[in-house]
Amino acid sequence: MSSSGSAPERILEAAGRLFAERGFSETSIQRLADEARVNRALIFYYFHSKEELYRRLVEQMCQAVDQEFAQAALPLADPEARLRAWVTALCVGMSRHPGVLRILLREAVGPGHARLPVGQYLEGAEGPLREILSEGVAAGVFRNLDPTMTAISLMGLVMTFIRRGFAYKQEFSAESVAEHVLTLTLEGLRLPASPAP
Repeated sequence: MSSSGSAPERILEAAGRLFAERGFSETSIQRLADEARVNRALIFYYFHSKEELYRRLVEQMCQAVDQEFAQAALPLADPEARLRAWVTALCVGMSRHPGVLRILLREAVGPGHARLPVGQYLEGAEGPLREILSEGVAAGVFRNLDPTMTAISLMGLVMTFIRRGFAYKQEFSAESVAEHVLTLTLEGLRLPASPAP
């Protein structure tokens, strides 16, 4: 644990680590205070409650992860290259933050404590993906598949690998997951080659 930084920064750092390892219910305010090397009262002074600390932590994590991959594919013109860049950036970005993933997965599938619409956040992450898929269909590069359903399918593949491979077991590299997901997806998206006349 870093002993430098302001008290709120140390509290958030300790909270990220403890909530990821132990979960919300199993993390006490006293344990947070001890880990952050602050008085319990400072947690309430800066965050008002354990729930508010958790909510702010999850919100901060969502923003940080979003910033890492949101712009990855924008400078590329080719829809397939953009899709590759987006999926790779998502996988690599998520693999760097296994603690964030454990917290976000708990929030997405269970009765979350953050009272944040993590589902809406994840749906928002699909926006750039739907755009890439729509552009690929319009350009005649991808099959005419529903962009929303395709984005949900692709995110489902990525989230399954993220849950298994990054958040807990670390059994796959981010690059191998991205390549696997892209191979499966692109084989289904690409238009068949036109027969020679």
